[in-house]
Amino acid sequence: MPTTLKQQLWTMAGLVGCGLIPQLASAQGVIDGFTRGGGHVDVALSAANDRFDEFWFGTKKLTLAQASKGGFDEITRTSVSLFVAAGLRDDLDLILALPYITAKTNSTTVGTPVDQKAFQDLTLALKWKPWEGSLAVGKLSLLTALAVRTPVSAYDPNQINSIGHHSTDVDGRVLLQYELPVGLFGNVQSGYTVKSGKEPNGNVVPNSFPFSAKVGYFHDRLYLDAWFDLQKSGGSIDIGDLNSTLRTTSVDYQRIGGTVYVRALPSFGIALGAAQVIAGENADKGTTLSASLVYRLTLPGR
Repeated sequence: MPTTLKQQLWTMAGLVGCGLIPQLASAQGVIDGFTRGGGHVDVALSAANDRFDEFWFGTKKLTLAQASKGGFDEITRTSVSLFVAAGLRDDLDLILALPYITAKTNSTTVGTPVDQKAFQDLTLALKWKPWEGSLAVGKLSLLTALAVRTPVSAYDPNQINSIGHHSTDVDGRVLLQYELPVGLFGNVQSGYTVKSGKEPNGNVVPNSFPFSAKVGYFHDRLYLDAWFDLQKSGGSIDIGDLNSTLRTTSVDYQRIGGTVYVRALPSFGIALGAAQVIAGENADKGTTLSASLVYRLTLPGR
């Protein structure tokens, strides 16, 4: 496969996921329908801003001002993420991602959650394309991915402004993608995430079932996409239940978003992304904006 915009598309889409809301970040960031190509490496730096003033406590949506009795009414998270995707072969990629996240409330009232600043979770993943076939019009591809995500700092997972659930997770995905010769594409993916976090009272971070669908277009120096994803948790604990902690609650959500990418130079591109949570349970109603810079390396001999 030649070095083209198409080889950079997975990095663009993945970057939008890297800096998103911690409990939601993995959905779009683990796997997409494009591979790097053997000997090609994309190194990217992304920045994201996520803010929310409403939260689903169980299925009941409240403003933070209501929940804190006027103590604070907004939480903002900002993140800077390193993302590396290396093509080990034309059909196999190795991926690394590590975000640094800052979470703040807009109040200094006594009892307000303490601001958090820390590296969150390191993600290592392998993505493989075992099959690709031509159809009468376009082509169909099957991809799989296996990712391991583990905390790299001692952040507090049980604050309303938490930056993650502090659990080592194993995430498996399967994706089916259809592409048309004119540059239009669509894909669906799903899988299962096994989580290992556990509280002293015996409650565990629940496993989860993800689903995602995406449509997009790429041509020459331009890439666009729009997507929807959801998570269904296997747990049954809501915020406020007896002996509940935030990290062990059942987090469900539905989210929409999109990406715009422009390849400014042959080895350099810029991506902008946005996402909005539209429904949830034990989840924040966050709005996220992100920007990414990507540089492509080609190893000697390629």
